[in-house]
Amino acid sequence: MSKEQNDIGFICPSCDSKKYSMHGFIDRSNFQPLAFLSDNPWVAVLEAIICASCHKTIPGHLACRYGEISFEQAKKEWEKSYKNYVANIKLKEIYRGNT
Repeated sequence: MSKEQNDIGFICPSCDSKKYSMHGFIDRSNFQPLAFLSDNPWVAVLEAIICASCHKTIPGHLACRYGEISFEQAKKEWEKSYKNYVANIKLKEIYRGNT
């Protein structure tokens, strides 16, 4: 894999690391539609990245700051909405990280 394919702009909002161990999409094959009524923010996450340093599973939109959000905004959203929920998800691996 080339360096360009592996450079996705990952920065962990939990520990500030730039190294990740896995990047993939969340397997929603057994997803229950009523789960969207839950207050768990993970039900709307489709992509996740596992930090190689702290081993937390980070939503892709925060780890890569989609929508041009700042790192500070991503960190605040991580702390407020995702940090205290267990990410009980299965990833369909895209590729191994940049460790």
